[in-house]
Amino acid sequence: MSMNLFGNWSNPLVIGKEIDLESALRVLDRFNNRCQYCRLVVNPTPHTPLGHFVICNRNTHSNSEPSNWVCLCEMCADLNSLDNLNGKGSFIELGWAKQGQINALLRVSYSVALRESDQWGDLKKASERFLNAIDTRPESWSSIGWDGEPSRLAEMMNQMIWKPSSQAYLHKLRFRFDLAPYEDAIRFWAASVESRYTNSFQALNVAAQQLEDGNGE
Repeated sequence: MSMNLFGNWSNPLVIGKEIDLESALRVLDRFNNRCQYCRLVVNPTPHTPLGHFVICNRNTHSNSEPSNWVCLCEMCADLNSLDNLNGKGSFIELGWAKQGQINALLRVSYSVALRESDQWGDLKKASERFLNAIDTRPESWSSIGWDGEPSRLAEMMNQMIWKPSSQAYLHKLRFRFDLAPYEDAIRFWAASVESRYTNSFQALNVAAQQLEDGNGE
């Protein structure tokens, strides 16, 4: 299905075929190692020179040339099509939060879950609270047997009894990425969480509270 919800960039350019590693590294450097969607800053290593980032054309209609290349983290890169999201998570209804913000909070929560340590303390509690709160689905979805699977989005829109404005409702949808498809990347990015402990803790608690209060519904 070609429905576009979040981004219009191309699929990642294939290293060694559509772009060489040296050119890819120059793109990463040009954007200061920052994902151009969620704003994650990565610290590449010799073993992982792109830091689990990919290079894409900024939109599907642009020519594949250096001026049109942007860097995205592996999670955000998949937001350009429903096909790329299949099997990697599920939709949630969360119009008040930006997708990039949700990606950042999920990344923090998964990083904490993967790195067992007593040092996390309150951050671990906040991340668990956020993950529990974000999994709530609207009752209207249960009535049509939809649990947020990307492959059934169009079918769900046709079945909804109250028939909202399709485009308006789509703008309220966000994607809740699962951990498994991105575990290697999350493990690599986890080190950066430690340097933002205070901000992450506060952001997770604020988001969890809003989810629990049902804001935006």
